[in-house]
Amino acid sequence: VDILIAFREISRNMLSRRVRKSLVNELETHTLLPEDLIGLKLQALINDPSRAAQETADISSLLEASKRNGRTIDWELLDEYFTLFERTDHLETLKKTYG
Repeated sequence: VDILIAFREISRNMLSRRVRKSLVNELETHTLLPEDLIGLKLQALINDPSRAAQETADISSLLEASKRNGRTIDWELLDEYFTLFERTDHLETLKKTYG
């Protein structure tokens, strides 16, 4: 479980887009959109390059699951994250694979 302290606008925006998910026995939770999770994975990769392989794999898994479930990927939102971290070249590669 990750805890997000939302004091920056970008973090507050992530939380404003959260979606409610039903679990078991009428238990519910909220989760971030896949694009927002990818933004956090990208930040983790930038903050600790030793995590690059795992975070890159996680990003691919999130995009693959979205595609498999017929969910439209918000490439504009992803562009904001990849531009922020100066990784637009990586985004272009992902678009070619999953777009």
